[in-house]
Amino acid sequence: MGATRGMDGRNGRLGGHSVKYRADIDGLRALAILPVVAFHFGLERIAQGGFLGVDVFFVISGYLIASIIYADIDGGRYRLFDFYARRVRRLFPALFAMFAAVIVTVFFVAFPSEARDTGKTIVNAVLFLSNIAAYRSSGYFEQQSATTNPLLHTWSLSVEEQFYLVFPVIVFALRRFSPNVRIAGLAAIALGSFAAAAMTARTDPHAAFYLVQYRAWELGLGALIAIAPLPDLTRRWQAEVLGAAGIVLILGSMAAMSEATPFPVVALPPCIGVAAAIYAGRSGGTAVARLLGLAPLRFIGLISYSLYLWHWPVIVFIRYFGNPNRWEKLALIVVCIGLATLSWKFIEQPFRKRRHRAGTYETLKGAGFAVAATLLASVVVGDFSARFWDVPPRAQRVLAYINYNARADMRAGSCFLSTVDNDAALFRDDLCLRQAHDRKNVLILGDSHAADLGPGLRTNFPRINFLQATASGCKPVLQTTGRARCTELMRQVFENYLPRHHLDAIILSAQWLPGDAATVRATVAALRPYADRVYVFGPIAEYRLPLPRILARSVADRNADLAVSFRTTTPGVVDREFAAALADSAAHYVSVFHALCDPNCVVWARRDEPLLFDTGHLTRDGSILLLARLRRDALDDLPAGSVE
Repeated sequence: MGATRGMDGRNGRLGGHSVKYRADIDGLRALAILPVVAFHFGLERIAQGGFLGVDVFFVISGYLIASIIYADIDGGRYRLFDFYARRVRRLFPALFAMFAAVIVTVFFVAFPSEARDTGKTIVNAVLFLSNIAAYRSSGYFEQQSATTNPLLHTWSLSVEEQFYLVFPVIVFALRRFSPNVRIAGLAAIALGSFAAAAMTARTDPHAAFYLVQYRAWELGLGALIAIAPLPDLTRRWQAEVLGAAGIVLILGSMAAMSEATPFPVVALPPCIGVAAAIYAGRSGGTAVARLLGLAPLRFIGLISYSLYLWHWPVIVFIRYFGNPNRWEKLALIVVCIGLATLSWKFIEQPFRKRRHRAGTYETLKGAGFAVAATLLASVVVGDFSARFWDVPPRAQRVLAYINYNARADMRAGSCFLSTVDNDAALFRDDLCLRQAHDRKNVLILGDSHAADLGPGLRTNFPRINFLQATASGCKPVLQTTGRARCTELMRQVFENYLPRHHLDAIILSAQWLPGDAATVRATVAALRPYADRVYVFGPIAEYRLPLPRILARSVADRNADLAVSFRTTTPGVVDREFAAALADSAAHYVSVFHALCDPNCVVWARRDEPLLFDTGHLTRDGSILLLARLRRDALDDLPAGSVE
């Protein structure tokens, strides 16, 4: 995101150097940032692939930075420290203003432990290590609490800056070689990065997503468009077709693709699209270039860096106070655009105007002071918060459940596969699908919302042998879609295991969504020959923030009803849909929602233990409590006896 606005006003100069200003690139930035913001605000129906805007930004950034560097080389004025000083003037003012605002905000609205954690994330962000920190904390359940991190979005800035620590040095080393050698070197880096990302994505998808060596191909693609001697599109229709195809690839990818598509495959179409649009618009005058250069799009492009910086902290801190509806989210987007406009005009612009610009030495010295001051504030904000705010001990104990470790309860790494255990080959069928001859055998099948039922089932039905085949993001339905760990596991169960084994019961559970009931009904019919009974567990009540955080605040504020305002509405809708759709089917429908929310939703498993440890997953005692209720009501016919 760092180069989302590299051009200095309308003077036709980029960074003060002779690179032609292109209004269409500002329009491309707008096409990147608006879907990102909509996606982060939870407006997936507008752009379910809005996260791909980050990939579009990477290509644009690579194009602009390569244009700057090679313009300097051709003009005989390339200096590494001058380059880094320009980056500082470009990035630091708005970025460090955002850091300061976050530090002040967490002091007033967050718990001391949260302020301390935010301070640590700011340290990583200041040192441009956010992507590495995000990778190290990218376990499945760590991801569930990522929505409370106001600086999660700085991972992309870290990727860019790590790339630009190395890229200028490579360019400097190759400056005396021929243009063909420079291009070949850059192409080799880009192709190698893409190949490495494709290979790594199968075994460690978070590494492929967050680490710079697997993202370098996107920035390198933009750089190649800037420096490669591509032929001019002499015929107007060629530029028109290529430009239109590029926009279709960008917008079509954002509309059609989802997070289930693995990286880097998901990023390839929009990256090719933005490269095509940049290339086609090089000569100017195309209909696409004119459209992208319209004032509204150009303006959003101008403020896109500030909009990216400020929108995510706004989202996180607004969630602390409640659950905005769709219209409130749209209003907040307008607020973010207003905030970004102020940031661009009064923070970004003054530091880039020549009459206010410090020299290279003064700029780098000022950057060092800003880094030191921000690091100091980040380190002490948690302690200051703890001294200033009196948090009840009970609230602190409840909040600690945000760090709850559920791996053992869910049998992670053997019977439950996730983004950490991201390989179907890790599934232990000898352990997880082993039947007992002296007990009834019941298979738990589904995603993490099936795996967290395990402790409750095993405790409340000790005479049953529970088998388990679960994977995160994996709906237990015929022809399921998703990551390979899911599709391969379900194929193994449906096609290989079940036809050779008969079970006393199968339990299907997942994070069901509206529209899933018909597929589940068909799946139940297909499973009936393999089991005496098929149970479908419905959705559980979910929350916009981790439930431990909500309950800790309710304890601190003495507001017992606080959780109600954070509860989502979708599970209730899905529960009614499933109850109606499965009423006359072969399934035994189990309403988890009804068991916990009739009439008021249960939020405590015990006095100081939340029912959930995040937004929707049961703690061990929460699972035991739920299954104790279901045993009395909905599961009284579960075959619990031993084999005669």
